Amino acid sequence: MQLEEQVELAKNGNKQALEKVIEGIQDKVFGLSLRMLYNPADAEDAAQEILIKIITSLNSFRGESLFTTWVYRIAANYLLRCRQTEKKYSSTFVKYEESLELEKCARWDDAELTSGNKIFYDEIRISCLMGMLQCLSRELRIAYLLVDIFEVRSCEGAKILDVTPEVFRKRLSRARAKLKDFVLKNCSEAKPGNLCKCGYHTAAQIGTDRFEGNNMLFTRLNRKGIIEHDTAAMVDEMDELNRVGLLFRNNPDAKAPDKYIQDIRKLINSGKYEYFKN
Repeated sequence: MQLEEQVELAKNGNKQALEKVIEGIQDKVFGLSLRMLYNPADAEDAAQEILIKIITSLNSFRGESLFTTWVYRIAANYLLRCRQTEKKYSSTFVKYEESLELEKCARWDDAELTSGNKIFYDEIRISCLMGMLQCLSRELRIAYLLVDIFEVRSCEGAKILDVTPEVFRKRLSRARAKLKDFVLKNCSEAKPGNLCKCGYHTAAQIGTDRFEGNNMLFTRLNRKGIIEHDTAAMVDEMDELNRVGLLFRNNPDAKAPDKYIQDIRKLINSGKYEYFKN
């Protein structure tokens, strides 16, 4: 059964259909929240608030757009106003480049990193990509994510953000240009020969508390699947913009926490909402 059909059943009070709706959108909502806010704990809280907003507003969905467009609009409105992590994780590309220790990276040989440290390497790689996103303004970041990560069409992106198609295209173009310039200037995965190497940053932090417990922010998340690929071989066949997009798209998608469905069950069985009492 299609998602839109489940939505109509849910609007008529079908609790099982509502669970299917949530299952169909929760990974998208969590994934967008994670990339906007950086910290998984903050993203979990935000995504849960967004899902509750979707449930309680479900009867206002009139089918005038795709359901996922309506969902992304609610998520975007919430995330663009969500400021609790902005000062802690936001940066600029200038400051980010200064933190890369490029001179030390230049002397590093990735062969020195053992295969047993791959999970630490993945943590550094993902956190670096997530950090780059935080160098974009929120308006540019969400435009980039909607189109290049979540594959929303540009015209739908404009509707989601309630801006003209021209304004949306300009934001998307600026975001792509900023990321492309930074990545192709520094990242050795996108352009072999560049100085910044995940292996150096991994080795430099082994033995510190960076890889202990809750400091492992990303590799401890439930993920849909890890994509194994030879990035160096693949980027040779791509233009510059697609090289950058490959890095961010292959950042493994995190699954929403299992607790979301459990919490939704509690909510719809609480008797708080009239149309779920039957």
